Amino acid sequence: AVQGGSTITQQIVKNATQAQSRRTVLEKLREAALAYHLTRKWPKKKILTEYLNSIYFGNGAYGIESAARVYFGRIHGFDEGTDSSGTTRGCGDSTPGLYRPSCASVLAPWEAALLAGMVANPTAFDPIAHPGAAKARRNLVLADMYAQHYISHTQYVEGINARLPTADDIE
Repeated sequence: AVQGGSTITQQIVKNATQAQSRRTVLEKLREAALAYHLTRKWPKKKILTEYLNSIYFGNGAYGIESAARVYFGRIHGFDEGTDSSGTTRGCGDSTPGLYRPSCASVLAPWEAALLAGMVANPTAFDPIAHPGAAKARRNLVLADMYAQHYISHTQYVEGINARLPTADDIE
């Protein structure tokens, strides 16, 4: 496991370097310089996107889209194809020539909150192995989302009452 950097940008750089196990002071300074240059060249949204697309979320999911598919793909119809009228169904992009929204883009606030809470420690907040810890962490993220006016009170209440994904839901 890689220890976290002090900023998301530093973690991106650290995750991208090859010599993670034998990092010298010089290597750490080089990483800091690269991180500084990234923050000057990339907007914050791109930095966050790159970070979320590179981290591990547990259960074989690397990146936010993979995590959305693993934990909520079954619920949102990952790769369902089309229905009898030819209408595209589900989420995901595994079929060439058939547009579907990304699974991450269709997550409900409480689903996104679960994944956001897992970033700090995917093992400890795994909803299958540690449902109590995962639910407490998700609810903490939901409380922060509500306090910062990202979700309504109704969405907050729905979220804290929503069930966690089970082993049967995992794709």
